[in-house]
Amino acid sequence: MTEGNKDLTSLFHMLFAAFNARDADAMLAHFAHDIDYPDGDKRLRSHDAIRHYWTEQWKHIDTKDEVTDVRRLADDQWVVSLSQVVRNMHGSVLSRGRFEYVFHMQNDLVQRMDIHPL
Repeated sequence: MTEGNKDLTSLFHMLFAAFNARDADAMLAHFAHDIDYPDGDKRLRSHDAIRHYWTEQWKHIDTKDEVTDVRRLADDQWVVSLSQVVRNMHGSVLSRGRFEYVFHMQNDLVQRMDIHPL
């Protein structure tokens, strides 16, 4: 079955639930080994780099992402809209925002991800 014939909505809900639970292994299991992942003005390109990025983030902030919509752009591209709340480690809200994450999929794995603020 090609990517275009699959509905990956449940996969994206699971990915963000794993992120909110700080379960890097559950998320990385769905990322290609040569993933292309955003980090500000640079890109991360391995599971180890992403795990390190998240682990460092999780020491300082508590991010919760709520999926609000999932839609397919093309056979291998999906857009996940979400609402995000970032808190410091004492629970104070640092920021709130809405974003679209564009996922490029290959063989049911995330090959590339891009983030666009709304």
